[in-house]
Amino acid sequence: MNTKNSGYCLSHISNGHGVFYDKTYESGYYMYQWIELEKPLLKKIFQDMRDKGMKGHLDFACGTGRIAELGEGYFDKCLGVDVSEEMLDVARSRCKKTTLLKQDVLEENLEDKFNVITAFRFFLNAENELRKNILNVMNELLEDDGYLVANIHVNSNSILGYVYRIRNKLLKKNIANTMSFKEFEKYLGDAGFVVSEVYWYSYLPRIGWRFPWLYKLFMTPFEKICSSVHLLPRSMAQCFLVVAIKK
Repeated sequence: MNTKNSGYCLSHISNGHGVFYDKTYESGYYMYQWIELEKPLLKKIFQDMRDKGMKGHLDFACGTGRIAELGEGYFDKCLGVDVSEEMLDVARSRCKKTTLLKQDVLEENLEDKFNVITAFRFFLNAENELRKNILNVMNELLEDDGYLVANIHVNSNSILGYVYRIRNKLLKKNIANTMSFKEFEKYLGDAGFVVSEVYWYSYLPRIGWRFPWLYKLFMTPFEKICSSVHLLPRSMAQCFLVVAIKK
């Protein structure tokens, strides 16, 4: 399967898409989610991996470079790969030491192996065959003692996940994707990975673009309450991040 010819990847190569996508993180829910939840979590994970001697980082489907830029502070060798030149143009303005390649890893192999591979906001919307093929490639690219770090940004058991699933059923078509931890764990297992850690986050559901002040005021407090006193089951968080190792 050619990655670039898949529907999901084609959606990211249109003119101006990189700039458009990057604006998603300039305000509102996704900005606060990144700044207050995802970025601190990744810093903790990256620091732990650096302390364990991990030096080479591959950010797959690196997009506009948020994760790659963060990885630069922790890893000696950093590579970002994407099939969209539009996204990479933005990443080049952001990343200082990451090598950025426009490349389809299913069509052209990468030469090196890596201690850490990250993939953010990719697996949820990728087609089923693409998910499987990319995970198999990642298993080959990962050093035996390395780590795969990947997230699913709409957990099917979250409030938003339930809303999406009900809407899909009522409209009799898939408007928005959701995925449970068990589903993703199955994909990982079939590709030769085993989950070593899972982090649940974003308990405050996204309710659109109209109330950015709501997320500014309540995202972090609501997160702390839910995670510390178990106001909601962990499995109802809107997102989860897994750290996986080779079997």
